[in-house]
Amino acid sequence: GGCYATLLQPFFNLFPREQFFLLLQEELKQDFSHTMDRLVAFLGLQPGFNFQSMVSNPAYKPRNSRIHHFFLFPSGPAYQIGRRLLRALPLSQQYRLRQKAVQANLRATTYPPLSKEVEEKLRHSYADEIKKLEIILGRDLSPWLVTKTEE
Repeated sequence: GGCYATLLQPFFNLFPREQFFLLLQEELKQDFSHTMDRLVAFLGLQPGFNFQSMVSNPAYKPRNSRIHHFFLFPSGPAYQIGRRLLRALPLSQQYRLRQKAVQANLRATTYPPLSKEVEEKLRHSYADEIKKLEIILGRDLSPWLVTKTEE
């Protein structure tokens, strides 16, 4: 999934490059407002909308893995009882209750840092892809090729 140049190339073969607006996550983090202004201009929209940056996919970890598994793969006697009880509710309410139960069982977490060996291996295995993406984007992505200890 990280082979962006390879994934983009078939689209560039079919459509003019000018029809694409490609941005990097780093751009959103470094200068969200300016990046969004550029996107608005590219789309030909009226400027002036006040976009708000937000984190939409934070890392979570189940508090209880059995409960989490139960909600992801419901089965067994407890599921049958719960299903009978909830059957009186509309499907939309059943869904909301399930979602709330899943969310209540989650707690925020952070991902552990990559080991230096894994980071170096990934940077090496993606090096050619990153160089191709530099050409496509017309941007310097050399920081993606260097481990933090090398900087």
